Amino acid sequence: MAKKKIKKQKSPQNNQITDSAPKQEKGKEMAEIKTDVQKELQSIYGTEGEVPDMSKLERIKKSKWSKILIITFSFLLVISIATWVGFLIFGGLNSFTGENISLEIEAPADIASGEEITYTIHYANKEKIPVSRVEAVVNYPKGFIFKEAVPAPTTEGKNTWSLGTLAKGEKGEIKITGQILGNLETQETMSAVLNYRPANFNSDFQEATSLTSQITSSVIGLELEHDDQVVAGEETPLTIKITNNKKDNLSKVKITLNFPDSFIVDEESFDPEPDPETGSWIIENLKSSEDSKIKLNGSFAEDSADKEQIAVTVELETADEEWALQQETAFDVEILKGDLLVSLIANGDTEGKPINFGDTINYSLVYQNKGDTEVQDLSITAKYEGGDLIDWDNLSDDNEGEVKDNTITWTGDEIRDLRSVKPDEEGTIDWQIKLKNKSDFGKDEAIPGELLASVEITIGEVGESGSGSTVTTTTLTHELNSDLTLNAKGRYYNDDNIALGTGPLPPEVGKTTSFRIFWELQNSVHEVNNVKVKTILPDNVYWTGKSVVSAGQLNFNVNTREIIWTINRIPLTVRKLEANFEVSVTPSESDANTVLTLIPETALEATDKTTDDKISLVSGAITSNLDGDPIAEGKGLVE
Repeated sequence: MAKKKIKKQKSPQNNQITDSAPKQEKGKEMAEIKTDVQKELQSIYGTEGEVPDMSKLERIKKSKWSKILIITFSFLLVISIATWVGFLIFGGLNSFTGENISLEIEAPADIASGEEITYTIHYANKEKIPVSRVEAVVNYPKGFIFKEAVPAPTTEGKNTWSLGTLAKGEKGEIKITGQILGNLETQETMSAVLNYRPANFNSDFQEATSLTSQITSSVIGLELEHDDQVVAGEETPLTIKITNNKKDNLSKVKITLNFPDSFIVDEESFDPEPDPETGSWIIENLKSSEDSKIKLNGSFAEDSADKEQIAVTVELETADEEWALQQETAFDVEILKGDLLVSLIANGDTEGKPINFGDTINYSLVYQNKGDTEVQDLSITAKYEGGDLIDWDNLSDDNEGEVKDNTITWTGDEIRDLRSVKPDEEGTIDWQIKLKNKSDFGKDEAIPGELLASVEITIGEVGESGSGSTVTTTTLTHELNSDLTLNAKGRYYNDDNIALGTGPLPPEVGKTTSFRIFWELQNSVHEVNNVKVKTILPDNVYWTGKSVVSAGQLNFNVNTREIIWTINRIPLTVRKLEANFEVSVTPSESDANTVLTLIPETALEATDKTTDDKISLVSGAITSNLDGDPIAEGKGLVE
């Protein structure tokens, strides 16, 4: 059976009811929603602004240079912050420079071998922060014997101190006492190191210093005594003198002598005998300021040098009963060889002594032919260095030698005996020189500090055909003492004609008159020490107690009636010192028509610091005539 398709028919009316009505409702709702959203957006962006299209999102591209600027700024900001942090930690008020930790060693520049010495180590923290783990380490000089230290060292080596922490501004010191043994004129160096760690640091720092002193003297004094002339081939006595210059006694001193090969020792002459095992001399309990002597005889061979050396070694016993070298000293011995022996003597001494302005020096040259052959045609010349000190116009020479360029020469023309000197013959030449006064030199004229004298003898011929030779004496060195002067005077009036004294002038019997006595010292060449000016008042002259002194002390001893002015030292910066005092006198009947002695002579004693020589001066008496007072002079006769 055939199927029949049935086509469904839509009604226009039904379509409108069933399809278009819902759609209209739905469109109306969407329109209302859209309107509400639009109003919300307008309320946000404003009524005049254009509402953005929110249906699309656009990506905004950033500038390349902006990135670079941002990165650079961030890096600089990090560096700046790190810098400020570092400054706050290590800088500012808590900075450490490394230059303000001080370390110094204090000790005498000149030291005596064998004498006790104290080294003081000063340390200080001048930084602005504390330092910790502070440790001082000392390296002692060669020959240093440790005795004690304050504070005590912290190691067995006695050279290390643990000092802990040093606060800001804190300082301290270490005193180390010991003994140095060494040769004269050698230098000894002590060094010190200060290890420490600053606060806020993890590393250690170090400060170092050193001090060098020179051995200029010794607690043991040594002298070699021998004849003025040591002749080759002839036996000569030698004496070694050992002196304890220390304030304390020395328990044991060991002396060892070393002779040149040319010296032949007579061992039987030893006094005392040396130790048979060591060949040295052991001196026990050498007291302070005392000396001990070793005597012996010997001779120098004919082929000896003109100058030979004898060495002396001194050792001291330590607390450990060991021997420590104290000094080694070599003495020069001049050996005379040939046929003519000569000796120069000044004021009776074969050694040069200090001299003063205005002094007179008497010289003698003694010569002797010790050979077996006659010597002929001698020429003798006395030579002077520093001859400007000599007043050549006042030279006294009976032989009338030729004077030229600070020399005096004698030949056979002046002294006949110089033409020939037979074996065993001897002769003497005497002459006298006078030194200038200080006033003889101009203001800017240089003044020699010493006078050196020597004599050279030229031998023209020895025997009938022997050639000549030259012999020279030892040089005598005369050091010039300082020009210290003393002037004593009495005054009644001063330079302005104002009376300093009281009472009648001229003096009158039964009435008291007072006078002023002035002492004046002047000095300019060397510093002088231990100055003492002294006088003694006569029995009828009285000390009134009125006095003025520019330096030192002026005292009157009632028992001895001495007036003494003492001064410890007069440095070169002080050219003049004065003291004055008042004395009074009441003449008795027995004094009528006489001149009164106010003070007798005034004496001065002092020591020249450079030459170590004693200076002695004397000023004449002062009377009531008051020589030098322009008004009162000559009015001293008692009425």
